[in-house]
Amino acid sequence: MRQEVADPPREASGEEVPVEAFAGRRRRGWHNRRRERDPLGEGQPCTWRTRLIKVAARVRETSRRVVVELSASWPYLDHFQQVVRRLLANSLAAADSS
Repeated sequence: MRQEVADPPREASGEEVPVEAFAGRRRRGWHNRRRERDPLGEGQPCTWRTRLIKVAARVRETSRRVVVELSASWPYLDHFQQVVRRLLANSLAAADSS
């Protein structure tokens, strides 16, 4: 799941240098940009728990569907929606190729 959700930052320059080759300030800057943009890519289990699993929501069940209502004021709502979209897109692509 971590690999499917990861969205590392792209380098602005056109050079294709592996991240492992960065040193000093450039390496630290890349990791800081990655943490800001994609906290789950290399996140600790506690980060995953806080942002995706430990969610306050209201669950409504009807005869046809289950609706999960999330609070609009939840600080990680946008990130949660982004992760769900990626996972759905990956699962649909896998289903189409099968």
